[in-house]
Amino acid sequence: MIFALSQAQGKPDSKTSPIDFALRNGLSVDVFFTRKNFEQIKRQCFAAGDVLVVDDITCLGSSLAEIRDNLAFLSGNGITIFSAAENYHFLPNEETALLLKGMDLTLDIRRSLLSVLTSRALAEKKASGAKLGRSLHAVMKKHLDGKESYIREKLASGMSKSALARQLNVSRTTLYDFLRKGCIYEKTK
Repeated sequence: MIFALSQAQGKPDSKTSPIDFALRNGLSVDVFFTRKNFEQIKRQCFAAGDVLVVDDITCLGSSLAEIRDNLAFLSGNGITIFSAAENYHFLPNEETALLLKGMDLTLDIRRSLLSVLTSRALAEKKASGAKLGRSLHAVMKKHLDGKESYIREKLASGMSKSALARQLNVSRTTLYDFLRKGCIYEKTK
C-alpha cells in the first residue's frame, strides 16, 4: 500500500504535496492522512513493503529524536519513505541504518553540548557574583496554599483524603505532607 502523510489539513502546496509527489513518481496513493493521526496509523496499518510519502520530513516528528525514532520504526518494519519537500528517499536498507546511527551520534553530541554550555553559563553567572538556586530559607508557594479552609471543610464533612487529593489534582502524599506541615490536620472520627 502507498500512504501519504501531510502536516496540512487543507490542500497542501503542489510542490510539497505528497499526493502530487507520488503521481510525479508513478505512485498511486491508497490512503491519505494528517500528522494528527500518524501515531495511531503507524502501529496499526503499515506492513513490510508499504510506501509512505510525506510532504516534508517534519511530518515524522517535532524533534530530531522523534523523527529518528519514527524513521527507525518505519525502516525497521520494511517501509520505504519519501519526503516531497526535501526529495529524500529512505529505503529499509544499510544506508538508512547508517543515517540513523549518524542521527544517534548527532543527538548524543547535542546532549553533551547542551550540558557543557549550561555548565559554562552557570559558571559565568556565578563568577559575576550572581547567586544561583534558591536561597537557603526560601518560602516556595505550594499548590495547596490558600486552600486551607476548603480542605478543612471537606475533611470535616467526611470526605476521604484520597478523594480530596483527586479533587485537588494532587497526590495523596502531597496532601498528607501539606496537612502535616500546615498545622490544619485534625483527626476525623
